[in-house]
Amino acid sequence: MILIAVLKMSKLRTSKKSAGAGKGEGYTCVLFALDITATVNGNEKSLQYMAKCLPAIEHRAKFVTEIGGFQRECFVYNHLMKKFQNIRNRVGLQELRIPKILLTNEDDGIIIMENLKTKGFQLLDRVHNEEISYDLAAMTLKEAASLHATGYHFLQKYKGGVEGFLNEHPDFNYAGWIATESSDRSKLMNEMLTYQSYQVLAILKDYGDDLGLVERMEKFIPDLGLVMSEKTVSKSHYKFQTINHNDLHMSNVMFKKMEDGSCKDITIIDLQLMKYTRPTVDLAYFFGSSTDATFRKKHLPSLLKTYHETLTSELKTLGYENLYSFQDLLEDFDDTWGFGFVMSCLHVQIMNMDFDGPDGYDPDKMVDQDAEQEMMEKMAKFQHEKAGQNKPYLDKVFSLIQEAADKNII
Repeated sequence: MILIAVLKMSKLRTSKKSAGAGKGEGYTCVLFALDITATVNGNEKSLQYMAKCLPAIEHRAKFVTEIGGFQRECFVYNHLMKKFQNIRNRVGLQELRIPKILLTNEDDGIIIMENLKTKGFQLLDRVHNEEISYDLAAMTLKEAASLHATGYHFLQKYKGGVEGFLNEHPDFNYAGWIATESSDRSKLMNEMLTYQSYQVLAILKDYGDDLGLVERMEKFIPDLGLVMSEKTVSKSHYKFQTINHNDLHMSNVMFKKMEDGSCKDITIIDLQLMKYTRPTVDLAYFFGSSTDATFRKKHLPSLLKTYHETLTSELKTLGYENLYSFQDLLEDFDDTWGFGFVMSCLHVQIMNMDFDGPDGYDPDKMVDQDAEQEMMEKMAKFQHEKAGQNKPYLDKVFSLIQEAADKNII
């Protein structure tokens, strides 16, 4: 099916398909790298693309379909991002760094885009505990600020404004990460995040020595779903809201790493979950998922300032001043951090997971919900047993919980 789509664009001569995702990736999609030799306008060319497809495993494909992820991503690439880029071009701002798209096909569940890996881009190797640098974090936040500023202007100029856009595209209306108890996908998300938080609590109990932190976590976890909903949902009285990426972690940011270790040319990928809410939902998710408490203690204020300076500068270029002060941002970030903390509890597990062994985490083995549950239980047992030999992991868990206590999150 993928090659049929490409054939519509050119005369295919040879093709090669290989896996496009690394270990532990690909729960909500399947990626294939396409290496194609084709005749285009009479000239033979070598073409490299990445094909993003719905999972072949039924219950995973159903999950993506129910959250509207694939359909929304097609809309974002085909319509929304084109309008965003036009806005930026008109005022002389650099275009947003997103993948170039060859075609989308909602019926067949395919998006074909440029293969950034063949152009020297890479992901942070989170599976093997590669840490984010200050410069890479700053570049990511600047790009997020550009996205947020452009989204704000787009909504102001949309027919009917924010309300008009959300009425026409209700998938962007944010009811929170865990929206309602009547929603099956909300229940699934709540169960998953609660399960991961109890895993962190078990580590704290068995390997820590602070009973006070244990008690505070025990009181917090039953209210986790409420925190996730309340701190992410869009509310009319918020001072500044815009279109968020809504899945902003370092597995969704590609970059080029130079010989001296520096990074450049970041590109934000995976635009399937975009929503309208406070920008600090993106920021809390980013810091919670992709940095640890030690990094945040050292760099959080200056990085938030970097984000705000870019946001303010680009809003001014687009015609808006004095919309959202740095103090407003800090207050929103502190209010949103309960969400960031929960995402920290989820993402900290990555550094203590088995991805390389024969029984390691592998989404392709989750052929149904029973198999998925079995794998998660197996991984939880492995993580708990391994934690005692993984001091860096324990240090991150303990400092994460202490940070949440200091901020009165728990």
